[in-house]
Amino acid sequence: MHGARWAALAMAIVLALGLAIAAAEEFTIQVPDGTTPTVSNTSQAAVDMATADLALRLGVDASSVGLVGVEGQTWSDTSLGCPEPHRFYAQVLVDGFRILLSAGDEAYEYHSSQARVVLCGSGSA
Repeated sequence: MHGARWAALAMAIVLALGLAIAAAEEFTIQVPDGTTPTVSNTSQAAVDMATADLALRLGVDASSVGLVGVEGQTWSDTSLGCPEPHRFYAQVLVDGFRILLSAGDEAYEYHSSQARVVLCGSGSA
């Protein structure tokens, strides 16, 4: 019983440290001015899901949401790099994408797996 408490405490410390590191990470997609980001067949579904989600959140037509950039990413757990407080995530590698969208003067960062997208942060990047 005593050993189980230490194991739980150690796991909580490791999880808290991992969340702190993930929250501190920033990223920027570099796209030369005046060019259109390249979207592969594999990333197109994720870009479409993120675009539809952002348009719905903002109450605008999807055509008013622009793609700034997309890049492949392997996430270290099922939070997709956007952990929520007081939630636990499976510690498995998840292939997906970082997607940067724009609407109006705001930029929005989405993270994806092959099956879902997550808006990161408070809504804008």
